[in-house]
Amino acid sequence: LLPLSRSMRLIARRFHDAARAQQVLNAHRRVARAVVQLGSSEGAVSITVLPRTSLTQPRPLTYDDILALVTERGFTGTIESCQMVNEEQSLPEVKHERFVLMDLLTAIFNEADADADGMISMGELAAFLSRHGLESATGCVSVFVENGPEHKLDFNEFKALLLRTRLVSLQDNVKKGVASEYGVHRSLLHLAAASIFDAADTKQDGRISKDELEALFRSMGLGDAKRAAASFTEHDTDGDGMIDKQEFVRLLLAERVLDDARSSGATCAIL
Repeated sequence: LLPLSRSMRLIARRFHDAARAQQVLNAHRRVARAVVQLGSSEGAVSITVLPRTSLTQPRPLTYDDILALVTERGFTGTIESCQMVNEEQSLPEVKHERFVLMDLLTAIFNEADADADGMISMGELAAFLSRHGLESATGCVSVFVENGPEHKLDFNEFKALLLRTRLVSLQDNVKKGVASEYGVHRSLLHLAAASIFDAADTKQDGRISKDELEALFRSMGLGDAKRAAASFTEHDTDGDGMIDKQEFVRLLLAERVLDDARSSGATCAIL
């Protein structure tokens, strides 16, 4: 495992029950993917889970397992329905308004998948680790020792690998007994920032407008339009009326969306 002292933290500003439950489930080693949707009443959610097959845990996941997983992490809502599926195509499509764990995992996977074939080879993984200064993460290559050098990782195997080696991890940074944030190794910080930028850049023009920043502030609970406008003016350092990627990273740090000030060991936490 890599030492957490080398990472930075992103702070989650506010929670929606569905987003928190989805985050918790997707960070668990027995879950390949989970989708959590808002239910028909306030505080209710509907959960769909694609379990991860495991030789060490042959017993299938049950409703009680899912309930225990989310409640132990601080979920206080009601599970209106819980369905297990056998293939990814059966998962419903849903996009939460905030930047969630699956967004980051997808961004990391896409960056590692150099040939964009939906699988990560041993060479691609080694190149990914080298690009980000993670050569010391020797646990990442153990999967190829176990399965052979020709083995390729799909998204679910790659996700499990990131969680097992703690390049990404669910955690309680504020010591309240609730794992409301998730950690990312500091070497992957720029991928996290770029992913948030891409989510905010709804016009896909490579820059963030004042309207786009206001929408981001609303979705992340950072403040109202007046607060967003003040932050925009402060960080538009070249005065071109837009926020570029470098200005955006500085803005995230100033707003403590990216934050290493409260961390003794520093983890990078995003909701």
